[in-house]
Order: sequence, then C-alpha cells, then structure tokens
Amino acid sequence: MKNPLFTGFSLNSTIASITELFCGLICYPNKPQISGKMKQVSAIFIGMIFISVYSCREGNRNETGIFVADADYVQIVLFHLAQRCESCNAVEEETTLLLENEYPEEIASGTVKFISLNFQSKHGREAARQLQASGQTLFVVRGDSIDDLTSPAFMFGSTHPEYYREALRKVLDQALDKALD
Repeated sequence: MKNPLFTGFSLNSTIASITELFCGLICYPNKPQISGKMKQVSAIFIGMIFISVYSCREGNRNETGIFVADADYVQIVLFHLAQRCESCNAVEEETTLLLENEYPEEIASGTVKFISLNFQSKHGREAARQLQASGQTLFVVRGDSIDDLTSPAFMFGSTHPEYYREALRKVLDQALDKALD
C-alpha cells in the first residue's frame, strides 16, 4: 500500500515548483500562480535550508581565548569539537565553577586563564599542533610543563564532578606553586 502523503512526490517536481514560485513572485508579484499549500511547503523548505546553512558555519563562538606558547601564566586548555557532547559541556562548566569559586584572585590577576578551543577552528588547530592534542583534551600548561587531565576530566566531569575538581585542583595548585618559585 502506498503512503498517500508521498504520492506524486518527486524531488524534480518540488524543485521546479520552488523555482516557479520564485520566478512568479519576482517577475509577476501580483499574479497568483502557485497554490497556497505550495507556498507554505516552499516557505518551510526554504526555512530549513536557511537554518541548516547558518547553523553549520564555522565560527569561534565556542572559544574563550587563544593559547600562548611559553606563557608566564597557567593556562587550562580545553579542546572540543564544534558539536559539543555532554562531557565537554560538563568539563567546561566544572572548570569554570572551580576557578570562579576557588581561584578568583588568580583569574582576576591573569595568573590563571581558562581557554576553551574548538579543535576545528584556526586557533584550535594551531594550539593542538603545539600541544600535540588529537581530539577532545584538557591540559594544564605552565611554560613547557604540560599536565594532561583528559582522563579524569572526561571520565568524571559529568558523572562524578568532585573527582574531576579534585584532580584539577591538585594539578593547578602544583602549577601555581611553580609559578611562585
């Protein structure tokens, strides 16, 4: 049994109807050539194309800074993909909360910086090359010292955040102690 919704449907006829709609609206704006239902379908189709084009653009809206090699401050660098998973979001949220609650002076003075980088962006690719990151990763960097916290971050960030915060706190305190020496 055929589905009545798709009877007579073809991509070519839809494209032809949309083209006819545009030509009719542009060339003959006062002449009704297309039915009301086809105009609704065309408007929905155009809207879907518009949304998909603009939602897939590469941008830096998920980035919070730029990694600086050999910086004289501590950098917590989170690499993520454009499509962020629950773990990535949890790691960023837990890191931000820990820094705001326990290291506000260090953040304010610039001694500690949290940098979230899209692995697929220009800045993200360059930082990943410098740090030899190969995907979703979390590093605490101080000069040439790099501590990899990827395992505890992504293993516990969303399920047991207290374990992740404990691991981050330990590494961050060690990096800050080195900064004071």
